[in-house]
Amino acid sequence: MKIAYIEDFRHSYADLCFFGYTSDVMINFKNVILPLAGLNVFKLNPFHLWNFKSPQDRELYPNQIKAGFKQLKSMLKRKQFDYIIAAGKGINIALESPEPLIMQSGIPYISKHLPDSLILPTFPGNKWQFSDKILLQVFKDYTNFGEYIKFNIRKPTIPGEIDNSIEISKVEDLKDYLNKGFDHIAIDTEFDENKVPFSLQFSINGIKGVFIHADSTKVLTELNHQLHKNNPKLIIHHSLVDLPMMEKLGIDYNKNIKDTMLMAAYQGNIPKGLKALAYRLLNIKMLNYNEVVRTVQNKLAIEYLNKLSEIEFPNLPEQMIYKKIDKNDIWEHLAPYRPQNLNTRINKLIWKYSGYPGEYIEKDIYEIQKKIIRKKLNIRSVQKKRFPQLWKLVSDEDTLKEFDEQKQTILEKYSGDLEIDLAYKWKIMDNKDQAIEALGEMPIASLKHVDRKLAVKYSGTDAIVTYKIYFFLKQLLNNYYRGFKNC
Repeated sequence: MKIAYIEDFRHSYADLCFFGYTSDVMINFKNVILPLAGLNVFKLNPFHLWNFKSPQDRELYPNQIKAGFKQLKSMLKRKQFDYIIAAGKGINIALESPEPLIMQSGIPYISKHLPDSLILPTFPGNKWQFSDKILLQVFKDYTNFGEYIKFNIRKPTIPGEIDNSIEISKVEDLKDYLNKGFDHIAIDTEFDENKVPFSLQFSINGIKGVFIHADSTKVLTELNHQLHKNNPKLIIHHSLVDLPMMEKLGIDYNKNIKDTMLMAAYQGNIPKGLKALAYRLLNIKMLNYNEVVRTVQNKLAIEYLNKLSEIEFPNLPEQMIYKKIDKNDIWEHLAPYRPQNLNTRINKLIWKYSGYPGEYIEKDIYEIQKKIIRKKLNIRSVQKKRFPQLWKLVSDEDTLKEFDEQKQTILEKYSGDLEIDLAYKWKIMDNKDQAIEALGEMPIASLKHVDRKLAVKYSGTDAIVTYKIYFFLKQLLNNYYRGFKNC
């Protein structure tokens, strides 16, 4: 059995983890156990300490990563490993993990680049990735580490989706639903960016979710009465957020609280977000909040940006930026840099959503044609007045085929992207104080703006999953403490 352990050193993060922050247990895990277990340890460093605010670095960074990833995949393909422990975000991006590492960690997958290898994604060098019991097991039998991996890690499966939520807006319907009583209830709340409650949803069986809108005050009052009457265990994911929202909605029941986020922390399972836990522990693929509100958010954003585009903003002053001056990675304040005018950046955001003007497309197509002419005729430049004649001269069947392929790439590049997250793009844009002073902050969409059926499905699923995760984590904790005592 051939196993490889690979990590990426992103911003020297792994160096700090292995040699600065972690315990001797984890240092031994990497530097002693892995080699003794027969694992080949490869180190790939396609990253460096880049200054991402510098436009020069933003331009160089993707090329550095691309080159490193190409080298990695080529090497792994030649070696033909049975198992690959991919430790780090960069490595899993290179191998095209089906999900972000924060969700995929711990769940094996097979990459199309390496069909004969099972990839085991994980975070590099972090003690909390492994429970004490697992570490003890590895220490006891490190020579059979490959077999340990083979039989103790989850098999990849296709994630499911939950769509079993209803809305209750009448007191009688709530009484009928809860008439048999309940000893456990999972509660979740939704609210907007101003912390104004939108809804409360609950599940008493982990099968169906019940959505109650914030305006249904009588129904919420009845729910509060039922909670005090049945005195159930109250299951919440991140109670510090949901308990204050429940109080705003008139729910003052706060006894027997079981916080699944804390339970996840206790047994070493990271990350602790509800959606990531659902995917990794229960194999449930939940709706993403940004995806739910994106269509509405983009409409609000494009209206905001269109208004801004009508305002003439002054040019921004020059800034001094760091620039690398030699091969020894010495950086100094050398180069003056003038940020793009705010109008230009606003227009680019609008065009990414709705499509670029024809002049951009025509200009790039013209540059493609000139490049083909220079290559075919082996000349340095193409004069504009001679262009039609030269293009006609080189336009054989193969040339036109090559041109059509490159032209299609340009058309795709400049076409609109309705799936783009304009709010996020605007959030990370720097030097936009002038726009905020002129029109205020960009409006933020919330669940109150989306279709009610979609809001019910999204919200109710949170309560169902919270209920399910509680019992799953409870069993894990019981097994953990039982196993720890037996070691």
